[in-house]
Amino acid sequence: MLQRPSSNKDKVFWQVNTDFYLCFAGFSAQPLYTSSLIATFNVVWTSWPTIGFAVLEQVSLHLNPRSYN
Repeated sequence: MLQRPSSNKDKVFWQVNTDFYLCFAGFSAQPLYTSSLIATFNVVWTSWPTIGFAVLEQVSLHLNPRSYN
């Protein structure tokens, strides 16, 4: 649960950040990106290292097959 700021400095900071977000969210409470877009982004960016490692592993196997005995 978010805690509301207590000092005036914190209140101004809170309000500026809220207004800044609302400008980009079209002045609504809807998020900027849909959950399916975020899920796709996470799946793609977490799978690339594994795919890259597998491809490099196959390349090194074909270049130097004796190292895998």
